[in-house]
Amino acid sequence: PKSQDGLAVIGRSHDITWLTGTSGTTWSGVTCADPTLNECTAFGLGLSTVAVLIDTETASRSSTGPIRNLQSIGSEMGGASVAAGGTSLVHLTPLGLVRHDPVGDDAYEHLGPEQALAFDAQIAGRSLLGAWESDVGTGWFLTTDGDLVGMVPDTSDMESTVLETVAGIAVAVALIGSIIGLIFMNSPKMQAAYIRRRNARRSRQR
Repeated sequence: PKSQDGLAVIGRSHDITWLTGTSGTTWSGVTCADPTLNECTAFGLGLSTVAVLIDTETASRSSTGPIRNLQSIGSEMGGASVAAGGTSLVHLTPLGLVRHDPVGDDAYEHLGPEQALAFDAQIAGRSLLGAWESDVGTGWFLTTDGDLVGMVPDTSDMESTVLETVAGIAVAVALIGSIIGLIFMNSPKMQAAYIRRRNARRSRQR
């Protein structure tokens, strides 16, 4: 669990153990991104991160590492999602994403707020609900307003590790498809026209 009262782990018998030293931060998200580690990472307000070291045998013996602050990021963290390659994508406000690697405890910008603003000012003003990837750098994010936006690797600078993705042409395709689908589902006239056309095709095939 996560809250302004701190972080806690839940044991197999459903007992809750609050973790010492975590109550001074309001935590907004926890991910356990790398399945090879008995470790999760919590992300909180004030750009705080902390490793949660899970004792899989006795949950009450779980502990935390030192709380770190990602000072180089000029945004606030509002949550996190498990991403590809054993990493997490941290949700930023204003809208953006930071990739966090729990193995090296490294974090770097994945999608900058200025990129989101350049793509669509309206979407850039919204909040992230979640993000997921099919491969590192390729995936989607969803806003709290229901915008589904695709991400593809930025091939313009192969050596860039600061800015890895841009909202590309897949975004427009996804949004147009979503809009058309919503219009169809809410239009009895369009549905009736589709049924008539389908029945006409079947009649010609007989």
